[in-house]
Amino acid sequence: MDYQTQQYELHKKAFDAIIEKYNLKTEKRSNEIAVLLTNGTDGVNAGDFAKKFGMDVQEAVVFLEWIKVGIAFKTKAIDTAQQSGFNDIGSKVGKKR
Repeated sequence: MDYQTQQYELHKKAFDAIIEKYNLKTEKRSNEIAVLLTNGTDGVNAGDFAKKFGMDVQEAVVFLEWIKVGIAFKTKAIDTAQQSGFNDIGSKVGKKR
């Protein structure tokens, strides 16, 4: 296993531990997090996030950085799909020739 993969695994474990510790997987908490992350601002301040969810700032940084990792992965996957022509696959499936 390469170094980057090990770092991702450690980061994911820390993220999961934070979710469990602060019970962030409830629908209410998930919705609150989603609203914070998508409210149209330039970003989420780790200090504000920590205060809102009752955690320390370092935990908030770990949590928010893992969200960034997920967004970067999704962006890369979408870009790759578009470059390979798979971005329009939904409209092509089921068409009869």
